[in-house]
Amino acid sequence: MFLKKELAWVRQGPRAQRTKQKDRFERYYEVAAQDGPVIEEDVELCIPPPPQLGNRTVEVSNLGVELGGRKLFSNFSFAFENGKRVGVCGRNGLGKTTLLKIMIGQLQPTEGTVKIGQLTKFNYVDQGRLQLNEERTVLDEVADGTEFVQWGEAKLSVRSYLKRFLFADDRIMTQVKKLSGGERSRLLLARILKSGGNFLILDEPTNDLDLPTLRVLEEALIAFPGVVCVVSHDRYFLNRVCTDILAFEGDGKIAHSVGDYDYYLEKKEKAAAAAVAASRKSAEVPAASKPSALSRDAATKTPKPRKLSFKEQRELDGIEAQIHGLEAEVARIETLFAQPDFFRKNGAQATQLTIELEAAKENATKLYARWEELEKIRADFAAG
Repeated sequence: MFLKKELAWVRQGPRAQRTKQKDRFERYYEVAAQDGPVIEEDVELCIPPPPQLGNRTVEVSNLGVELGGRKLFSNFSFAFENGKRVGVCGRNGLGKTTLLKIMIGQLQPTEGTVKIGQLTKFNYVDQGRLQLNEERTVLDEVADGTEFVQWGEAKLSVRSYLKRFLFADDRIMTQVKKLSGGERSRLLLARILKSGGNFLILDEPTNDLDLPTLRVLEEALIAFPGVVCVVSHDRYFLNRVCTDILAFEGDGKIAHSVGDYDYYLEKKEKAAAAAVAASRKSAEVPAASKPSALSRDAATKTPKPRKLSFKEQRELDGIEAQIHGLEAEVARIETLFAQPDFFRKNGAQATQLTIELEAAKENATKLYARWEELEKIRADFAAG
């Protein structure tokens, strides 16, 4: 708008060359000589076509790993079938990256076997490959000493490959440190995908990609006609991409759940609630099932129902309000995650919100259990 207005003024050719007008001329030519802003274009889906997979891709049987005297996991069996997009999640230090490295042969398991299909070709992208060298050019970062990139059955020059990621000739030789944010993201995506393969393994890809590029990667993974295995703490990413979840739950256990991450959590919570109910039921042994010889002694020793203490009564009086508050917090955060523009507005808070959501659900479950316990004491005393 500034240049348009000033250009009209210059074309009028003002007669008086006063100091103020000279300054205006100089300002116009200075701005006109500047480069225009870099236009950020949308990235298309650019995953190279993978080679054909066989009936077997990767099968692990009774897998176990022990490092430094500590067992990370054991008795794990799973078949990675063609078309599956498997999300691997869990706390740090439980062996997620170790499992990936065993699959590709970088580490040997303590127990169990790994069978790799003859046609399986891995493309393993660890966090180190997501780091860019600021001093290198775009071409150098992707080429790594090679001139061509395999694209299905054909080969593309590195320059042609980069043009598919919207790098013009003048930007291909630009140093990484001079790239815009969008260009850096496209360069990262080009590095991730250039190795091809039909079994794509990504270790924490969401840590270094900005949101627009992450959305493109999600769409590309969903469309990928091979096997995808991805380690991530990003709940939204796992929900969007994954057909299966492998959850490292601690104590050497890896749980498999068909479906997305939310469905895995739902099943886990139901299983925990059922276990609590079963435990309580087994603790309440009917008097008729006790040996007849002890029935009289047991009857005489059965304690009378007790009354809630003052402290317990106050706790019971306030517990429902606490549960309602936690349920409202769960609903609030889940509503945020469900918004189409959530990551545009709150992307930086996604991890913290996920932690808060899980904590609220866990606390609500504990309060429900405590409420049932106190209600039972109150009801038993009233009945007695």
